[in-house]
Amino acid sequence: MAREWADEAAWLLGAPLMAAAVLSAWWAGPVWTVVATAGVLLHGPVATARLLALAPALHAAVIPPPGLAALPLTSPAHLASLVAASPFQPFVRLAGPWQLIFAKAAGRHRGFGKTER
Repeated sequence: MAREWADEAAWLLGAPLMAAAVLSAWWAGPVWTVVATAGVLLHGPVATARLLALAPALHAAVIPPPGLAALPLTSPAHLASLVAASPFQPFVRLAGPWQLIFAKAAGRHRGFGKTER
């Protein structure tokens, strides 16, 4: 249970802590601010590009059930946009849970959705 709580804490606080780390690097000097910003901005695209490169091998290793159509091909522009947008993914992913937290804190409970289930 403690591991699940730690995972939830990392999931909810990861992006805000990452932004705070970049902003607080300013006190260490401009060089550290550049290093922290570059690390954050490069981590997402590098990881996404590596995963996209591994995807064909992963798909080839799986035998699809009979009658299933082949996967649609994506354009190089689509793959490039995925890589370019990847640094923003942690912030976009957290928009729903943080919106729910703020709504509950303000006393506006909107019912149960996918996040609560």
